Amino acid sequence: MHVGLATWLQPADLADLLDGPSAKLAAEIDGHRAVPVGELTRGLLARGHRVTVATLTHDPDSPVGDLSGPGLTIRVARGRTRPRHYLPDIYAAERRALVQLLLDARPDIVHAHWTYEYELAARDCRLPHVTTAHDAPFEILRHVRDPYRAARLLVALRARLGITDLSCVSPYLSGRWRSQMGYRRPIEVIPNVVPQDTRLVRRLPRAHPTVLDITDASELKNVKGLLRSFALVRQSIPDAELRLVGPGLAEGDDLAMWAGAAGLTSGVTFVGPTDRAGVAAELGGAWLLAHASREESFGVTVLEAVGSGLGALGSAKAGGVPYVLGDGAAGWLTDVDDPVVFARAMADLISDGPVAPPPGASVYLERFSRDSVTASYVSWYRRVLDDHALHSTAA
Repeated sequence: MHVGLATWLQPADLADLLDGPSAKLAAEIDGHRAVPVGELTRGLLARGHRVTVATLTHDPDSPVGDLSGPGLTIRVARGRTRPRHYLPDIYAAERRALVQLLLDARPDIVHAHWTYEYELAARDCRLPHVTTAHDAPFEILRHVRDPYRAARLLVALRARLGITDLSCVSPYLSGRWRSQMGYRRPIEVIPNVVPQDTRLVRRLPRAHPTVLDITDASELKNVKGLLRSFALVRQSIPDAELRLVGPGLAEGDDLAMWAGAAGLTSGVTFVGPTDRAGVAAELGGAWLLAHASREESFGVTVLEAVGSGLGALGSAKAGGVPYVLGDGAAGWLTDVDDPVVFARAMADLISDGPVAPPPGASVYLERFSRDSVTASYVSWYRRVLDDHALHSTAA
């Protein structure tokens, strides 16, 4: 089967699957990281399928073009730089570029990831297509109220009208698409993959108690709440360290400046963005992942931690996080909005040393394995193609 993926992607994440010149070019392209898509691509190739990825870069200085490797083509087009350029016409130029990339490739089926511009392009190309929702647009706007999120919600509502075959990455997200987006057709629930590189992490915990969060600086991720709670942890465990990894979390960023003004930087290391090797090193050195996010459609960060052998603590109300942690079977759940409760949970877990996932977590994680998830997607593709062929014959 030839599968076309219309999606965000950081081409460098798949550089090892490309030939020499393409791998070199991939390192120069500024894309948007989408770990679940990269894992699906690897799973499809491992099963002998052909994959074409159609994606965008919004960096005006980034190269574009086709990258190739055995069974894989990554086709990169240039999108406009600023939201004020592409949102008013609902990504018209970007959609035309993506449609051309897909029509030139002629895959058997197109799989759109995220329910915005890539879904609209998949619909526009009029090839058989399926769609995976990775977020709940109304929930995002509820937590982060700004014009950009409001406009993205309108794009998602427009895209919803053309979605005929939908999957969601968690039961929580499926419920939100029912209740908030008004989607009434059947919904497949197919989770994200536990990244294989995190399963190979060497666990070499630091000598002192180290709490980690891999996230970003948006209000939705509740890093300020984590900082307030960690200050209470330091009262009982003075040598504890909190390491914050991700966009907007470097020294000198706005959130670090806010923490300094609030007196919440003692024992805190603002690492900032890093590559996959850096993520693996952070997971290997930590005693506990404490994910403070108030809402996650799935919780890839939490899954990465458990898959690497690191114990994870998350919010009992954060959407997909309880699903990923098996309601406590694969990690711990708490109230991240109560600083005292959150701090007590962190302190209790790290008081006796580095934390491993609960017994039996590895068995639970098999539902998130690359082979299991890829098999679910391939089965879905075949059903959709069979239905499409049946309807085409009837017509």
